Formats: sequence, structure tokens, C-alpha cells
Amino acid sequence: MNKLITTIALSAALLTGSVFATPQYTGETEGSLTDSDFSTFGYYLWSDEGDSRSWHLRWTGIGAVQDPVAWYGSILFFNSDLGSAVEYSFESGGTYGDNLYETYDALAFGGIDALSFQAATNNDGGVDGIDFYLSDEFDLLSFQLGSSAFDLGFSDINYEDQYAKAADGIYISDELNSPDALVTYNPDGTLRYQFEVVAVPEPASIALLGLGLLGLGMARRRVRNS
Repeated sequence: MNKLITTIALSAALLTGSVFATPQYTGETEGSLTDSDFSTFGYYLWSDEGDSRSWHLRWTGIGAVQDPVAWYGSILFFNSDLGSAVEYSFESGGTYGDNLYETYDALAFGGIDALSFQAATNNDGGVDGIDFYLSDEFDLLSFQLGSSAFDLGFSDINYEDQYAKAADGIYISDELNSPDALVTYNPDGTLRYQFEVVAVPEPASIALLGLGLLGLGMARRRVRNS
């Protein structure tokens, strides 16, 4: 049953991402966070310093009203392949049982790779998460993240980028930036924040692109003059 729900949720994530413009986060992603850095409930996301292929996602229920706190979400890998994913502090059963699902080259999802999870933590310091690694350079990651700790209702549902708001309870990099996000309804009955994290070209790459465009313009001018 969990796998069926996960498949439905992933399909909804892919459909939503392809139909609606999703807010894109282009800020800092690097960090070196540890469990002691998490001071409030939510998701914490960062990439390793100097290695944009190595990523970490953590969630904790510290200070939440609910106990246990439910966590659920998916990550879609566009223009980058998932190399591997490792569970962090997952429990295998009971009240806090956790599940991680990996999907590779799934035709149902347009041939892309994907991760999805369902988990639970207590509200007094428990931390779970995922470490995942890309097999090639980071380009675009699409996230749908939800939790029973989030104060979201049906009136918050929004599929328009222009009305996106900062996702309260999602923190990126050492700077703990909150990305702008949509609020989407999933077939499993959950509400989730949806946003994308996009690689920003290095200044040198931008300069090379500018030189290339300049050269192309000069070549066209010479053709017209001749």
C-alpha cells in the first residue's frame, strides 16, 4: 500500500511540475550542518562544500505540537542522475517507522530518477534524513516536502508562481534560507511545499558565454557587411 501511495504521489509531483511554473531557488546551497544546528522543526537541506553532487536532507520535529510528527516528500532529478541514496537514522518499524523509495529511469515519470519517503519523528530532538549523491553535475532538483507540523490548510493551496511565498519550515544551506514555494495538494490527501533548486553558472562560465555571444554577433555582422 505504501508503494502504491508513493507512486501516486510521485506521479502527482511530476504532473504538477510540468504543468505549473515552480519557484526556483538559486541561492547558496553549501553547508556543513550537524544535528546540533537544528533548533526548530522543519527540513534542512544542503550540499557539501566544494561538491555540488553530494546532498543532505534532514527533518526534525523539535518544538512541534504533534508527537509523533509525520514527514513525507519526493525529489525529482532533472538533467542529473541519482547515483545513490542512504538513509540517515531511519527506524524500521513501530510508531516511528520510516520508508525510502528509489526510482531509476522510470518511464512513468518521464524516464527521470526520483526519491520519495515517508517517515516520523518525535518532537523533542529526533532527527531523520537522507544523504543522496548525483552521478553527474547538479543541474535542477525538484522538491515536494510536507509534514504534519506545517500549518497548512486548503486555503493555502497555490499553483501560481507569482503568488509563491517563503516556505516556513524549510531551510537551505548554512544560511538557513527559506525558498519561495507553491503549496500543492496530493492524491494521498497531503499538502506539500513545492520548489526547485537550480544550479547557478560560475562567473567564469557566464563570461565565456558572453564572449561566445559577442563572437556570434560579430560574425553575423561581418556576413551582413559582405
